[in-house]
Amino acid sequence: MTKAKKIERLKGFIDKLNNGERVQNRDIKKQLSNEQYQQMFDAWEEQKYLREEIKSKPEEVIGYEAKLKKALFAYNKADCIRNDSARAKRLFGQADRLFEELLEYLQEIIAADAELQIWFDRDTNWTKDGDIALSPIAVPRVVTSKSLDKMGRGLVGAIVTKQQVKVDAIKRAINELENDADSNEQQSALKAKLATLIKNHRIKSTQQLHVSCHQ
Repeated sequence: MTKAKKIERLKGFIDKLNNGERVQNRDIKKQLSNEQYQQMFDAWEEQKYLREEIKSKPEEVIGYEAKLKKALFAYNKADCIRNDSARAKRLFGQADRLFEELLEYLQEIIAADAELQIWFDRDTNWTKDGDIALSPIAVPRVVTSKSLDKMGRGLVGAIVTKQQVKVDAIKRAINELENDADSNEQQSALKAKLATLIKNHRIKSTQQLHVSCHQ
């Protein structure tokens, strides 16, 4: 099978997968090299590992969720009685202290184990120049949270479907084939150019020799 035909078939697989159709692994394997297919297999194994990781939420992260829930409750309670300015002010102050304790706890657990950052949806550094603030919207959310304020980062952001794993593997294979084709074309062009240079050199040398013989 020519490279062009193989690329066409691989692109057909992508179209099917993007349309929700099933493409068997054995069909994909026939069009990929052993190394390319192994990369696809390894990528899916990593996805299965990530899914298991999410089920095993660390105690530190569970503790953060509990503190966040408490701070959000205090803030929402204050927000509901804004008309009672004195009481609302007191409750907002309480909420601020709880958010501050929450972020201090976050800094402590990240300092103790930097890998915990993958459990949060945004940068966990609490500095004056950072994006984190003492408010319900600005504090980090755990990646498994269903909050509308959650951002698309962290561990969950790395999870993709099996369909996408296949698409990514096929795209890499197409890219390698196209780059290889470009490389072959470049080599052919260089060989042709070299052949022309050699031919011209020989013609020039023959002409010079002919002139020399008649002098």
